[in-house]
Amino acid sequence: MSPQNIVNRCYDSPTLDNQFCALISRNDDTLSAQSGGLDYLRQVQLNFGAARYKGTDVSAKYATDIAGVGVQVGLNWTHVNRLDLIESGTGSEPDIVDPELGEMRRPEDSAVLSLNVGRANWDAGWRTLYYSRQTLTYEDGVEIETVMENFGPSAFTPKDTFVHDVSGSWNFGNILLYGGVNNVTDVKPYVTERAYPVSPVGRFMFVGLKYTM
Repeated sequence: MSPQNIVNRCYDSPTLDNQFCALISRNDDTLSAQSGGLDYLRQVQLNFGAARYKGTDVSAKYATDIAGVGVQVGLNWTHVNRLDLIESGTGSEPDIVDPELGEMRRPEDSAVLSLNVGRANWDAGWRTLYYSRQTLTYEDGVEIETVMENFGPSAFTPKDTFVHDVSGSWNFGNILLYGGVNNVTDVKPYVTERAYPVSPVGRFMFVGLKYTM
């Protein structure tokens, strides 16, 4: 649970006598310039009661043959309408609902589109991964319900993300030659991440040879 989540749960609860406020201490030195401010917060893992999810999953595939070349097109798409983590209340405290949709790693839309063509001894394919806009930080005080008021548009990825991969292979009897390019357009990880939604390596090419006895 992020520090901001802990503070929110403490002060949004019906009383301050709750498990979240117990994780916080304030500066009680009246002569200090930071008097009354937070001077300690213990960040811990807390169990939540449930997750509420509502969305649509679509999967489609089409295959045909054009002039002796097999063609396959596939789409897997997920649209999320609602994603809430629900922390169970204790005693007289009600359950606390934490909306997560739109936060880092929880995009509203994501999809994989693929196109493959081939004949008996060769094939080629194109794959595109898509993520809709989301916040640029994860579990770091950025809550989707207050992100615009606190940080404005800069707290979101600047645009939707598309990652393209291309690959192919050629079969020469016992020899299979294959290769491709991952992350064709050299998409970088988000500025707050090291390896999401892509590898830190960026665009890279690969080639290989497989021999079967």
